[in-house]
Amino acid sequence: MHIRVLLLILYVVGSSRLHAQTKSAETGLFKDGDKVNFIGNSITHGGEFHTNILLFYATRFPERNITFYNSGIWGDNASDMLRRLDTDILTNDADWSIIMAGMNDVNRALYAPARRAEPNLEAEKQRHLNNYRNNLEALIQRLQKTDTRILLQKPSIYDQTGDLPAENQLGVNDALQKCTVIIDELAKKYGVQTVDYFTLMQQVNRQLQAADPTATVVSNDRIHPGALGSFVMAYQFLKETGAPALVSRLHLKKGKVEEEQNCTVQEVRQAKGRLSFAIQERSLPFAVAAEAEAALALVPFTQEMNQEVLQVTRLKKGTYTLLIDSTRVGVFTSAELAKGVNLALQQNTPQYQQALRVRQLAEQRRLVQKQLRDIRLVEVRYLPANLWAQDMPALERAMDAILQDLQAKKDARYLGIRNYFESYRKNKPREGQLEKEAAQLMVDIRRESQPVLRTYQLEKKSR
Repeated sequence: MHIRVLLLILYVVGSSRLHAQTKSAETGLFKDGDKVNFIGNSITHGGEFHTNILLFYATRFPERNITFYNSGIWGDNASDMLRRLDTDILTNDADWSIIMAGMNDVNRALYAPARRAEPNLEAEKQRHLNNYRNNLEALIQRLQKTDTRILLQKPSIYDQTGDLPAENQLGVNDALQKCTVIIDELAKKYGVQTVDYFTLMQQVNRQLQAADPTATVVSNDRIHPGALGSFVMAYQFLKETGAPALVSRLHLKKGKVEEEQNCTVQEVRQAKGRLSFAIQERSLPFAVAAEAEAALALVPFTQEMNQEVLQVTRLKKGTYTLLIDSTRVGVFTSAELAKGVNLALQQNTPQYQQALRVRQLAEQRRLVQKQLRDIRLVEVRYLPANLWAQDMPALERAMDAILQDLQAKKDARYLGIRNYFESYRKNKPREGQLEKEAAQLMVDIRRESQPVLRTYQLEKKSR
C-alpha cells in the first residue's frame, strides 16, 4: 500500500510538472497546419503588422506549421475585396480569413476642408457608410459559404488630432469609429470574432500627443501605421486572440528544479558558488525591431507576452555572473535572481540573437511578398483577368494604353500609376521566382526558429 501511494504521488507530481511544461504551448488562435489569410487595403498590403504576428507564432510556437498569406491591395475597400474574392482571395484556400476594411470605404476625400460647404455632403458620407455595411456583410456571407473561419479587424485610426504635415481631413476618424460599430453589429449577427485596433490606437495617440502634439501612432500622412503603430496593432491582435505570456519559466531552489514551464532542464549542478545546468526551451523570445522599441513604453507587451523568466532561490547572498553557451549575459544579485530575471530583455543572449535572425528572415519575406502584392495590384486594379497569364508584350500594350489615356486627360493619378506599372514590368517576369523565394523564406524561418539545448552557468563573483 505504501508503494502504491508513493507511485501515485510520483505520478501526480510528474503529471503536474508535465502540464506546467506544456500549458503555455496550448494557447494562441492559430494551430498546427492552419493557413491564415490577411485581407485588406494598403495597411495589409505593406505587411508590417501581420509580419509581427507571423514572427510571434514562429518564435513562440516553432513546432506549429502555419502558413500566412498577404491578400492586401493598396486602395481597396470592401467592395473591391468582393470583386477580387474568387481570383485573388479564395485561391489561398485559407482556414482563417482576417479582414480589415474601412479606411478607404469612408471616402476620405469627402472630408477635405475645401468641400465642407458642399450641399448634400452629409448624405453622401452616410451613403458610403451604408455601402460599407452592405459590402462587408456580403463579404462575410460569401466567405461563410466556404470552409474558412472569419475574424473582423476594426480599422486603425486616422489621426485627425496631431499637428502633422498632411492636410487634416477632419471627420474621417469619426467615420471610422462608426465603422467599428458596424463591425460589432455584423460580428454579433454572424457569430464571428473581432480585434479592436481602433480603441487602443486612439488611447496611445492621446498619450503620445499629450507630451508632443507632433507625435502620432500612425505616420505623418495620418493614415498608415509605421513600425511603431504596426507593433501596437500586432500586440492588440495577439492580446485579443489568446497569446501566452511565457517564453519559458524556470525556478531552481537549492540546486533542484522547483518549476519548469515550456522548457526541460537537466544536469543541474551546484557547488562552491557555481550553479550550472542545461535547458531545452520550447520557444524563443520575441525580438522587437529597433524602430518599434518605443512601443514597449506604450503597450505592456513585455509583461503580457514576452516573459523568459530565470528564477534562482536560496543562493548565497552576493553577485553572480550569468553565462549562456559561454556568452557573458550579465551580472545579477542574488536578490534579483530570487525575484526572477526576464531574459527576454537581455538582447545578448544566444536565444535572443537567434530570434533576431528569425526577424531578419521574416522582414525579407515581407518585402518579397510586397513585391508580389504590387504585381497583383496592377492586375486586379488595371488589367483584365484574361491578360494576366499573357506574355509581356500583351501586358505592355495594355499598360501603355492606360498611361496614354491618363496623360491625355491630365489625370493626377498618372505618376503614381506609372510607378506601379514600372515596378510591374520589372517584377512580373520574376513572379515565379519571387513566389519560390517567399516559400523558401518560410522554410528558413521555421528552421531558424527551432530552440536548441543551451548551457547556463551562474558563478558567484568574489569581492
